[in-house]
Amino acid sequence: MRFGQSHTYGVYEIYSRVKAMSTTLAALHNIKYADTRLYKSDLLKEAVENHLWFIRNSSGRLNAVFKDINTSIDLIMDQLKDDTQKINLIAAKMFEVLEQKSLFYSCRIFGKKAFGRPELQLLKPRF
Repeated sequence: MRFGQSHTYGVYEIYSRVKAMSTTLAALHNIKYADTRLYKSDLLKEAVENHLWFIRNSSGRLNAVFKDINTSIDLIMDQLKDDTQKINLIAAKMFEVLEQKSLFYSCRIFGKKAFGRPELQLLKPRF
């Protein structure tokens, strides 16, 4: 293809890409954030970063990105339930990555979900 020419995708190629993205998103949603091996292996930061990177780069419009990230946040919080230690670790990594990527809306939503649960003794930010 020469400079200035546009590339048109065939219907099958678009379908294949969309199917691959939905399969990958489903696999990311199946990560077991409650599994202690994730924390012992030092792969937690990479898991969170790659999860959010994929959503940010494949979800399309910004409102779809926020919707998919917030769905992932819900899934992660449901997995961890009352495990305060793991929620603290996830919260630190999640806030770090969301702020780095300028996803402040999802950062705010995550903060409300993480710090708004009175049964958890999360680390409160010091201002």
